[in-house]
Amino acid sequence: MSTSHKHNKQGMHAKRRLRPYGGAGVLFYRSEVEIVEVLLGKRRYRPYAGHWSVPGGRSERSRHNGELESPLATALRETEEEIGVRFPVSGRGEELSQVRLSVPGIFSFSTFVLPYPSHARMHCGHEFTRLEWFPLHSLPEPLHHGVMRAVRKLRWMVLGK
Repeated sequence: MSTSHKHNKQGMHAKRRLRPYGGAGVLFYRSEVEIVEVLLGKRRYRPYAGHWSVPGGRSERSRHNGELESPLATALRETEEEIGVRFPVSGRGEELSQVRLSVPGIFSFSTFVLPYPSHARMHCGHEFTRLEWFPLHSLPEPLHHGVMRAVRKLRWMVLGK
């Protein structure tokens, strides 16, 4: 392989790595008699293997028109892919409670904070080693850093604190 071809190939990989990351996920919660619990999964793969996180992932481009899917569409798709849960949403999702983490031009992730659909049945897909419900006052460690902002928002929403 020529040196110029090698550099060109390395440049292509660098561009791919530098592509801004956009994604979304869902922090599901349920409450019973003043106990609020959140659903978290222990990540199987890097980055953050072994950390507790929410189902979610990278936004994808439409095969039909090439447009990037919305954060809500990403959250819906990723949640179904990773844990098998579908949840009904009307509209564009702007009215849903969400937390956005972003570094302009580099990273953007929206976490939707939603009640767990009572009829839903989940399964632990390949992204996680396990799924568990945790009370808000007893979250597992290590916890993915992005989850804490969504947990804080949930505490404010449900407990007013």
